[in-house]
Amino acid sequence: MSLQKIKSAFETKLNTLTPVLQTSYENVSFAPTTGTPYQQIDFLWSENVGQYINEKDYLVKGICQIMLCYPSNNGMGDINARVKLLLDTFFFGSTLTKDGLKINISGVPEVRNLGLDNADSRVKISVRVAFRCML
Repeated sequence: MSLQKIKSAFETKLNTLTPVLQTSYENVSFAPTTGTPYQQIDFLWSENVGQYINEKDYLVKGICQIMLCYPSNNGMGDINARVKLLLDTFFFGSTLTKDGLKINISGVPEVRNLGLDNADSRVKISVRVAFRCML
């Protein structure tokens, strides 16, 4: 399935970045290690666009949301370094490939500070990477 290839391309790329972070994947059981940062990956499928009538190929658009979850009271240095790494990795115009499928990064990633989650005492930052891919 092509949507799975898109997910796999992002997940593979994220797992090659150093330092490696534990990752919470969609609909997979995950228990973060106390005091250790992790990232949560979610895919927001937004739009399918048919280019031509009677054509089976279509353009899929979406967002890969990477939520960085870091222990609180440790400053923002490590978090900011990870955000910069993500911005440098998924820059506007770059391309990910998976089994011949090309996924284009279609904009500058958006960064949002979601603040402190008191439930697990972690600072959370969202990095949203818009993409498009012809299927």
